[in-house]
Amino acid sequence: MQSIALVESGEFAIDGTALDGWDPGPDTSRHPETGRLYPNKPPGASLLGAAAYGSAKAVTRSSGEPTTLRSFTWWARLFGGVLPTLLIVGLGWRRYARSRGSAAVALALLLYALASPAASYAHLFYGHQLAACLLFLGVGWLADGGETGRWPFAMAGGFAAASAVSVEYGAVFAGIPIGVLLVMKGGSLRGLKVMAAAIAGSMAPVFLLARYHAFAFGHWASTGYHNAVDASFAAKHGVGLLGLSYPTWDGFFTHVISPGGGLLFWCPLFPLGLWGLLQIATSRELSERRDEARLHLTIFVVILIVGCGLSFDGGWRVGPRYMVIALPGLILGWCHAFAQLRTEPIRMGIVACLGTASLLVNTLAANLWPHIDLTNIYGPIADVLVPLLKRGYQPYGPMWATGFEGGAWMGTGGCAAVVTYSLFRLGEFGARMTLAIMTGLAMAVYLVFSFAPAFTPQHPNAARNLRYIEGVYEPAPRSRRAGESRRLGYR
Repeated sequence: MQSIALVESGEFAIDGTALDGWDPGPDTSRHPETGRLYPNKPPGASLLGAAAYGSAKAVTRSSGEPTTLRSFTWWARLFGGVLPTLLIVGLGWRRYARSRGSAAVALALLLYALASPAASYAHLFYGHQLAACLLFLGVGWLADGGETGRWPFAMAGGFAAASAVSVEYGAVFAGIPIGVLLVMKGGSLRGLKVMAAAIAGSMAPVFLLARYHAFAFGHWASTGYHNAVDASFAAKHGVGLLGLSYPTWDGFFTHVISPGGGLLFWCPLFPLGLWGLLQIATSRELSERRDEARLHLTIFVVILIVGCGLSFDGGWRVGPRYMVIALPGLILGWCHAFAQLRTEPIRMGIVACLGTASLLVNTLAANLWPHIDLTNIYGPIADVLVPLLKRGYQPYGPMWATGFEGGAWMGTGGCAAVVTYSLFRLGEFGARMTLAIMTGLAMAVYLVFSFAPAFTPQHPNAARNLRYIEGVYEPAPRSRRAGESRRLGYR
């Protein structure tokens, strides 16, 4: 809504004539004096969304078609989800392939993009992937500046990392490890130059975000969460510091262990990535990328601790959505770990099993229903994903357009084939290695499609919840005509 308002009426408020009659829902905030409505999120994603909306208008105008909500959503997801994810993958390949080995890096990048919650958020116009991309860029450039003493890298890194906060407020906690590293580097003249450059680079995004707060909410330090319209939303964010308090066991269970939304369920190989980062960060022999590994490791831990202190679990999501900004940091750790496991069949078999299982679950969620609401769900596989797959549901796409109803099966199978090829390319060929990887793949398919649906207890409201999902799912199975989509812009 804010993206549309920026293009149609040149304003950040979402209660103007360009959006007359729209219901903004609960994620809104109100200026304490003017009473105008704004999103409760920072405006960074909306600015990119405005470019997406402009692109949608230009394309539909050239074809003589009206700009619809569906066409705008397509462009917004491309700009805000797909392209940032591709940029992370491309940058990861460029940074790590030469030193870590192309096979290990390829598998690490595939696991990140396809077998982690990043797969779902790459499909959506949320701010998580955009913020993750900016933070990944920022950490890499800051580490390069700190290791080489080249202040332009540090300035660019400070700008990118600070810009992530303008997309997702949670990225501000990455400033703690970054600040510690800069102070540690500040013991020399070269280090002081790097620290000053990083601080200077961060000033522009910080200043612009403060100006937006003053304009939309009356004070530079007042966010949308301080001015939430919805009473229940305001109550959740009224606990502690904007909904943040001390980490709790319940928070740790919800965001890490839970079979419905925990990171161990959606990305079971994340401990392996942390292990690889820890090795690089603490080894005296592995000086290359040491600062980068330290930053990624500490940022991940800090974001995890912050997430475990949330007073809420994140609403509709795939996995712990507030951890998504830290997930690209696992790529470097995976690269290092995979390079060590390539000669060990049993461990490669375990990687094949866990990696393929998370790939199947994440590609199903990303391509079928990346809006898991755990209020009425015990297990996403049994309660939502497998039933939708068996009943022929699939999103819009090339397969849907041709009338083929196995698009979700083919997409998931294609991703699995790519990862399988990467596993064999990484491991040293031999009978034991082949047997271990094939056994791991078979176990993954069994766990996802047989064991989990059969042994997961069904939530009492699971059937009703599934009926709701099927009722709003677009397009319906066997329907070959696209439904009406809301027209956008001035009439």
